[in-house]
Amino acid sequence: MAETVKYVDEDHKSVFLKLLNEQRLEGEHCDIAVVVEDVKFRAHRCVLAACSNYFKKLFKKHEEGAVAWAWMVDVCPGTSSGPLLHLEDRRGGRGGEGG
Repeated sequence: MAETVKYVDEDHKSVFLKLLNEQRLEGEHCDIAVVVEDVKFRAHRCVLAACSNYFKKLFKKHEEGAVAWAWMVDVCPGTSSGPLLHLEDRRGGRGGEGG
């Protein structure tokens, strides 16, 4: 029987995250923009969903229905300030910029 060889790359996870961040900073493959008080942060939808159940549920909810290109999210319900978080779909859906 053949011997199984196991290879573990201890640096893979840090290199992987570094490369994803470089792509984000260069605007590569970003499919969403998170806008907080007029400051726009381009992001990868899959990374947000992987790191946050809130985003995972939000994206799943919108993907099951019609493709929307922007969502206003009230992160402080019950306040008079209104929505603080604005998400823009950058996949080229209705009204989207593409990207």
